[in-house]
Amino acid sequence: LAKGKQVLYLLPEIALTTQIIHKLRQAFGEQVGIYHSRFSNMERVELWQHIRQGKYNIVIGARSALLLPMHELGLIILDEEHDVSFKQQDPAPRYHARDAALVLARIKQASVILG
Repeated sequence: LAKGKQVLYLLPEIALTTQIIHKLRQAFGEQVGIYHSRFSNMERVELWQHIRQGKYNIVIGARSALLLPMHELGLIILDEEHDVSFKQQDPAPRYHARDAALVLARIKQASVILG
């Protein structure tokens, strides 16, 4: 963060985000954004735009958050990376968030922490 980079924090289930969000918001304030499937389309678009504009330096989300436009991505954290929720079965495209995160990190020259 000190270098102006963004952090993507991936969790297998949205239910796990409450504790993490609270801790990160205490430490980093309004720099923390949340993205998940329970948001309406309008909320998702708004968050997408805020991320693209650099409003959030830390984004917490499930596997679909890998597709957000984080132009200054410096770190991807996959918490509980062994969890089956990180594996997209249906509908297509099928992918594993761990593998996608490793590819994205290589493209963005970012670090990855698998937890």
